[in-house]
Amino acid sequence: MKVGTIKMFCLPHAGGSASNYLPWSKLLPVEVVPIEYPGRGFRAKEPLCVDIDGIVQSVYESMTEKLEDTDDYMIYGHSMGSLIAYEVAHKLHEGNHRAPLHLILSGGKAPQRRIKQKDSHKLPLRLFEEVVLEYGGKQTDQIFKNEELKNYFIPILRADIKIVEDYLYQPRKMPLQCDLSILVGEEDESTTWNEVKEWSQITNGGCEFYYFNGGHFFIQEQVSDVIKTIHHILDQHHVSM
Repeated sequence: MKVGTIKMFCLPHAGGSASNYLPWSKLLPVEVVPIEYPGRGFRAKEPLCVDIDGIVQSVYESMTEKLEDTDDYMIYGHSMGSLIAYEVAHKLHEGNHRAPLHLILSGGKAPQRRIKQKDSHKLPLRLFEEVVLEYGGKQTDQIFKNEELKNYFIPILRADIKIVEDYLYQPRKMPLQCDLSILVGEEDESTTWNEVKEWSQITNGGCEFYYFNGGHFFIQEQVSDVIKTIHHILDQHHVSM
């Protein structure tokens, strides 16, 4: 298949931005399309989304603006992005769009295992910072050590974490109709194997699991291995450099 004939929509984690995926454009043989959520990056002047319906609608609109009827596409989502990818895939089906070729989901538990247990997004600042720091990631320490960055990112993080914490799973009559690839950090303490393995239950397609050294943000720590894995997945669709 010719380079660029598949679009890969990339959905960021909580607090993340489309810019997180920009380097992938030079590393993958597809058209990488990073999606920007409202309230950050080039959409910084827009109101933040604070519920799953709002952010899914925003992502749906961003994707359909870039999708032609004949386009083949995949969706990649990390952490919160994996949940949004799942919900957007269903919304695309409900809108009579063709199904994605593949969903690649990392750092996230299956949607049916997301049970509301806490409201950490409401915590006082110091305690909220501790919750966020537990997830790690290259940029987290830098954010909290810089007052200007902290003032910018704290509202974004609170809004995003609220979306995840308030999420209520709604079973669908029709499972997804595409293959899934689930990427897992072996030291990721935010998920358990029982919470991850149930991704296989929400699709009629295949579901493969790939494991990486590192914690929740292994996609930042193991970039080379993650890219190799995505190449392997693309090879299944006969896409190569």
